[in-house]
Amino acid sequence: DTAAGPARVVVSAALADALWPRQDAVGRRLHLELYNGITAEVAGVVGDVHVTDPRTPVRPIAYLPDARPAQLSSRRNGRVIHALVYPPANPEVTAPEGELPPFIVHIHGGPTSHSVPSLSMEKAFFTSRGIGIIDVNYGGSTGYGRAYREQLRGQWGVVDVDDCLAAARHLAATGRVDGRRMLVRGSSASGLTALLALTRGVFAAGASLYGVADLAALATDTHKFEARY
Repeated sequence: DTAAGPARVVVSAALADALWPRQDAVGRRLHLELYNGITAEVAGVVGDVHVTDPRTPVRPIAYLPDARPAQLSSRRNGRVIHALVYPPANPEVTAPEGELPPFIVHIHGGPTSHSVPSLSMEKAFFTSRGIGIIDVNYGGSTGYGRAYREQLRGQWGVVDVDDCLAAARHLAATGRVDGRRMLVRGSSASGLTALLALTRGVFAAGASLYGVADLAALATDTHKFEARY
């Protein structure tokens, strides 16, 4: 509790059902040991738990990003590429007529990891401000069978880059995204993917967060699931 009142949280449906009937959850109070023992008031039921500043109103679900599974096609050999598209979402704002949204191509690390459709306040920060996101589960990602995962073997920096470029081009070709304002973002293993993708003339900007840039040095001390790709 603070002078401004209790912190407010959004809780998962599973947690709500475990503690009370889901329909009675809003307005209840939780004691959160993980957050320095504060007491928080339940403001909604959706996704994971997120503590908010008590001075910041909890936005309705319409502000939250909606993951839309997509299957794209590789230009290299027609392979299927799996992705999750999060269109911009803000019920209080309408884009000017003819204005198309920019998009971020988000790349998971690993490199053999994967992105899943889950509530993300990081994504909501962008989508609620008119910037869409596509999570690319490029060839080599887990979750789609061994053959899909092994597409990256010996092809790190090739297949993943091609698939991210294909995702960007697909979005631009739909006519619903501004192809001149495409960005790419990766971290750790996917930082390498982002850096390589930036050299291909598709993206206007990008970010590599603590990304791999020296493969020879990496191979000497990283784990076996990364060292031989």
